Amino acid sequence: MKRFYLNGIHSLENRGVDAIVRSTAALLKERFGEIELFFPSKNILLDQSLWPDSKEDGVYFIKLYSPFYRRLWQFTQRKLGLFLPNLLWPFPFPQKFVTFLQTIDIVLSVGGDNYSSEYGFPSFLIGVDDLAIKINKPTILWGASIGPFIKNKNIERIMAKHLSNLSLITVRETLSEEYVKTNLSLQNTMLFPDSAFSLQPKHVDLRSFWPIDNQDRVVGLNVSPYLQKFGDNSVDYVNEFCTFIETLIKDHSCSVLLIPHVIFYSNASQDDLSIMRKIYMRLNHLTSKVSLIENQYDSAQIKYIIGNCKYFIGARTHSTIAALSSFIPTLSIAYSVKARGINKDLFGHEEYVLDISDVTSETLINGFQKLANEEMEIKEILERKISSINRELRKATSLLN
Repeated sequence: MKRFYLNGIHSLENRGVDAIVRSTAALLKERFGEIELFFPSKNILLDQSLWPDSKEDGVYFIKLYSPFYRRLWQFTQRKLGLFLPNLLWPFPFPQKFVTFLQTIDIVLSVGGDNYSSEYGFPSFLIGVDDLAIKINKPTILWGASIGPFIKNKNIERIMAKHLSNLSLITVRETLSEEYVKTNLSLQNTMLFPDSAFSLQPKHVDLRSFWPIDNQDRVVGLNVSPYLQKFGDNSVDYVNEFCTFIETLIKDHSCSVLLIPHVIFYSNASQDDLSIMRKIYMRLNHLTSKVSLIENQYDSAQIKYIIGNCKYFIGARTHSTIAALSSFIPTLSIAYSVKARGINKDLFGHEEYVLDISDVTSETLINGFQKLANEEMEIKEILERKISSINRELRKATSLLN
């Protein structure tokens, strides 16, 4: 039985993580039979409640090793990073963790965009990777978007050196592949789609939250607080989305289902539900046409819900992957390379991508109208491409032999 350790994740509250792990576990079981996939969790009880039958799928939650000084080191890096002679993880790992890692067959570094430029320097994750490499464990960056780190050449140099030591890098879109091969000069890289494209949807009773009116013209909408982090600080995004929704209802005979994809009750800065609840409350005069999902559905259930929408507009990458892999015309709100790269690979262009800095009610309506006008063409492309993607993902797991 093969044993895998997942580096780079810590909670299923992010349904993108949930989608990556569920789909990866299914692909690995299909390839190897029974597996043990160890998920380092910051809250085992919460994650088990979100995936009660995880062990049946070969997934085991274990306590996340994250010492108290990890946050201190991250803070120091953010404040003094340009002046530190070494950005790498400087602390030893406890013997208990080393001993556990020695029992693992393969370390998969996952999370999608931990090695991109949006979330700071991943010192601790690199430290775990380096430990695995030191004890001769195959260490693979799995389904990632990478960089670009062009604003800081020191970080780019460190990342290139680290990534060159990995057994294999699988990137999920061609923009990352081009950057890794051209800018970082790395050849241990292969292009494979995000595993979440292969996630199987799980049936949900829609009646408790589906809009009452226009039930066959429901637009799924995911809004992220990252709009406030990466967008224009002068824009009232709640107001822009409310205006957009009102226009959809009035001029296009649609209803709207608000679908959070990351629910962090303890961290509003990352919690989709917080910002989407504000939108919903401002539209409380339209409750027959606007609904909000507040239940704790897993990623497979959310994919089923999204798959019943006529159109989808999403800020979270894995919410858009759920829609695209369900053949739903989708407008991706992009704050990083991943949304652009995924769309470019699917369609050959980025015309169904809206940059986060350009989000207004007007640009949202323009994007929606393009989806509506090109609906059949989009569906035909997706039906053809998704079939090919699923074949490619099965090839990817063969590399783990």
